[in-house]
Amino acid sequence: MPAVSVIIPTRNRGAYLTEALQSVCEQTFGDFEVIVVDDGSEPPVDAVGVAHADPRIRVIRQTHAGRSAARNRGLAQATGRYLAFLDDDDTYLPNKLADQVSFLETHPGESVVSAGAIYVDEQGRELGEFSPWDQGTALTFADALYGTRMITSTVLFRHGLLDRMDEWFDPEMDLAEDGDFFLRLMYYAGQATILPISVSTYRLRGNDCTGGGSRASAAYRQVIDKAYRLPGLPEESLRSRDRVYAHLYLVCGCRAYAVRDAEHAREQLEAAVELDAAYVEAELPETLARFAGRRLNDPRPYVDYAMDNLPPALTAMISRKKEVYRAFLQRQATSWKSATHEG
Repeated sequence: MPAVSVIIPTRNRGAYLTEALQSVCEQTFGDFEVIVVDDGSEPPVDAVGVAHADPRIRVIRQTHAGRSAARNRGLAQATGRYLAFLDDDDTYLPNKLADQVSFLETHPGESVVSAGAIYVDEQGRELGEFSPWDQGTALTFADALYGTRMITSTVLFRHGLLDRMDEWFDPEMDLAEDGDFFLRLMYYAGQATILPISVSTYRLRGNDCTGGGSRASAAYRQVIDKAYRLPGLPEESLRSRDRVYAHLYLVCGCRAYAVRDAEHAREQLEAAVELDAAYVEAELPETLARFAGRRLNDPRPYVDYAMDNLPPALTAMISRKKEVYRAFLQRQATSWKSATHEG
C-alpha cells in the first residue's frame, strides 16, 4: 500500500500529460502510485509505454464520460493513505508530496492540507503566484462558501474522508465540479490547513478570463445550492446565507462581463444588490480588478465594458472607476498574488 495515490484524469493531451507525469516521478517523496484515467483519448494513452517509464504508474481506460467520472474512477482504484489530484496540463513542484505528507503525518487531527501554486502560460512561463494563505492558513466550511481557495493540484487529504461523503465528484456537472467536491470535502473534514508555500503549477490558457455567462453561473449556483442542502450546517453558515449568495451573484456578474454578456451580468448584480447592497458596493471594485488582472493583457476594455453596462442600482459606481484601476495596479505590482482563485 503506497502512502499517496495521485489521480490524473486525461483526454487528448499527450504532450501535457508527459510533463505532468514527469513532475510526479521527480518528487523528493517516492512512496506513491499514479493512476492515470484515460477518458476516451484518441489515440488511447500508451499504457505499456507509461508503465515501462515508471512502474508506479498505471493507466485505466474508459469511454469518454467527463472529468468527474474519470476522477471518481481513480478514487475507486486508489489504495494510498492519502489522496491527491493532478490535472493533465498542470505539474507538481518537487516538494509537493514531501511537504504535505509530512504535515498530515505530524498533525493527526488534520485531514486536509492545501497550498499555493505558480501560474504559468501555455508555454510554461511563470506569470505569478496564487497565494491563498494571504487570508489565513485555516480554512473552515463557512469560509469556503465564499471560495474554497483550492486549486485541484494543491490538495492532499486522508483517504478515510471518502467514506464520509455522500458522493464524490458529481458526474452531472461539467463546470465547477472541483469546487463542489472540495466544498463538500470541507464540510466533512471540518477545516483545512493552507501551507504558505506553492506546491504546483497551474496553466492559464490564452486571453480568457475564465468562464462566464448563464451556463457558468448556473454551475456555480448549483455548488452553493448543494452545500446549503447538507444536513446540520454550522449556525455561522446559516446566518450568512444572504451574503454568501450575494457574493456568488457578484462574482458571476463579473465573470459575465469578461465574456461580454452584459445582460446576464446585470441580472446577476441586481440579484446581489437585492440581497446585500452594502456588500456589493464595497466589494465590486476589487472583484472587477481581480477579473481584469487574471487573464487579460489590457484591463481597460474589460473595466470600461463593465462600467458602461452596470445595472441601474449600481450606476453610481461609475465614479469609482479609478478605484478599480488602483486595485488592478496593486495586484499587478504583487505579481498577481491573490487569495481567491477564479479559474
